[in-house]
Amino acid sequence: MSKPAAAVAAVGMMLLVGTSTAWGIQRIGLAVEAVSHPLVTVDDVSVELDLGPSGGGASGRLRAGSIRVGDRRAGPLTVHCGALRVTRGRVRCDRAAAHLAGEHGPPLELQGTITVDPGDRLLHAQLRIDGAGPPGTLRLQGTADGGTLEVSLPAIPLELLGRLEALAGWSLQGRASVDASITADAAGTIDGTVALALEEATVASGDGRMATEGLEATGLLRLRGDAAELRGMLSLHASAGLAYADPVLLDTGAHPVDLVATVLHRGGSTWLEKLHLQQPGLLQARGQARLNWQRAQPLQSARLQVDELALPAGYDTYLQPFLIGTVLDRVSVRGGIAGELSVRDGRADWFRLRADGVDLDDRRGRFAVAGLSGSLHWTRDSSAPPSRLRWQEGSIYRVAIGASELDFELTGDSLRLRQPLGVPVADGRLRLDHLEATGLGTEAFRATLEGRLEPVSLEALSRALEWPVLPGTLSGRIPRVTYREGRLDLDGVLEAEVFGGRVTVPRLRVNNPMGRVPQLQTDIRLRGLDLEQITGTYAFGRITGRLDGDVTGLELIDWEPVAFDARFYTPEDAPGSRRISQRAIENIADLGGDAGTALISGTFLRLFENFRYRRLGIRCRLRDDQCRMSGVHPAESGGYYLVQGTGVPRVDVIGYTREVDWPTLLQQLQAVTGLSATRAAP
Repeated sequence: MSKPAAAVAAVGMMLLVGTSTAWGIQRIGLAVEAVSHPLVTVDDVSVELDLGPSGGGASGRLRAGSIRVGDRRAGPLTVHCGALRVTRGRVRCDRAAAHLAGEHGPPLELQGTITVDPGDRLLHAQLRIDGAGPPGTLRLQGTADGGTLEVSLPAIPLELLGRLEALAGWSLQGRASVDASITADAAGTIDGTVALALEEATVASGDGRMATEGLEATGLLRLRGDAAELRGMLSLHASAGLAYADPVLLDTGAHPVDLVATVLHRGGSTWLEKLHLQQPGLLQARGQARLNWQRAQPLQSARLQVDELALPAGYDTYLQPFLIGTVLDRVSVRGGIAGELSVRDGRADWFRLRADGVDLDDRRGRFAVAGLSGSLHWTRDSSAPPSRLRWQEGSIYRVAIGASELDFELTGDSLRLRQPLGVPVADGRLRLDHLEATGLGTEAFRATLEGRLEPVSLEALSRALEWPVLPGTLSGRIPRVTYREGRLDLDGVLEAEVFGGRVTVPRLRVNNPMGRVPQLQTDIRLRGLDLEQITGTYAFGRITGRLDGDVTGLELIDWEPVAFDARFYTPEDAPGSRRISQRAIENIADLGGDAGTALISGTFLRLFENFRYRRLGIRCRLRDDQCRMSGVHPAESGGYYLVQGTGVPRVDVIGYTREVDWPTLLQQLQAVTGLSATRAAP
């Protein structure tokens, strides 16, 4: 059928209706092979009218085999008229019922009233979908040269949209209102406006990756073009409710969303150009995007320029969801950042972030950074430009760190240090010569590092960690440390110089180091520590000589010891003077328990401030919060030597208590040392 066939067929049918009663005809049938228009094609059209006796009680039925709009196809369409009235050429259909099947999914059912006035070339309809909601209105006015379609559908229940193929499997609640006015000419040129309003929209996709709750939003779309290409303007405004697109959750009540863009629709794809996105107090962005609604992931490509992302709201909304499971998943952030994001084939392709004066503070107290500035570059596949971040100051577990700059490369799921990193730590310096990580943001995350700790004052370090104040310095090489599967392992021997001796850690493992309940397992070896430096730290008493020690099987849960075998002793072959003060003897005796005996008897011994000793030591095996105690040698009396004296006068300290409650032993240590920041005199 030719281009004006749609109008001709409709008018012809109306003329038959208008004249049939005069000829005494009770039933009329009309069949059309196809009705075509540049925008729509309808095949296999048939009309049947049953006028009843004397023109009363008429009914009718219209059927179309298929309806094609562009590359979309629906049908068959059946419209049944339960009560047909014809008055002076005007046709009114009451109890109208329409049934439209789609290619996929359940059919669309409508019922209501349809009125046709051939003289004014108007079709007026009041229709309901399955009888739900108030009736909508439809006005169609056309000639062979074109026509106008006006649609007003107030408060449509969103549940009914689940019948659309594109929304199959979605959970839908709430209401939608649509007002549209579309004009088409004989050449197929379209010019129209569509307004949409959502009320209390609570929807969720079948896979749970997209959802809204109580969403209040309005949209306006203006289009011009033809079936091949449409151009126009889109504006959206959301002012209440939640919107979720995995993994980002927007609270549009707290931060309303305004989006404006020019639109191009062609070949099944939609381009949003000159896009502007604004959320007052949160986000200012612009860019472009391409969507394909036939794909499982509609967003095919995008380029977004973020002019401002205000913190902390921007972190909570747009950054934190992508950082869950990393050390940055729970931080307080102040300041602002900007950047660019590119999406290709539905996935992030590259991004750049720029920070200026940002402050980070871990909510678990593990680290803090102030005055963070610089740029962060990431690419999915190709090599990324260098990333450089600077900070003014910070802390790690309350230990102060100074200003420094991190120079690294971030590509795919990998991070690599480009230049050695030197970080001031307390009054010393930590140098990282190697740092590399893979599997960022995945369960396969793995990282390795190597470096060196240049002399750090133990006094400054212990004050920061709220330990008893320790003298001397801490320094040493940091061998390769590996983190994988939530576990940190030492791949070599950690060495440090402290108290004039050497401390080595041949084995170290930390499970969940940045989690809520870290677990540490290690062995520690001490050799040649200066007892005078150690005892001079506490209100304990003066001891000279050297001290060795071995701590094996040390286990800490949430940094509290739960098991170890610790032995501290004076090596027999160590040179130098071995002297112990009376005060130190009394304090060691207290550690031996209630039966601990200081063999200082008679007033003449109290005249001596210091005594010589042969060896001293203590051992504790911790299990189930109980410490199994012993000393350097069994005593003939059945106890154990904590201090084995020598010379004249000789003083021995013997302990008798074998089992000590660990919290009680800690309290005794606090009592005899004072655990104060004030150095005790010898």
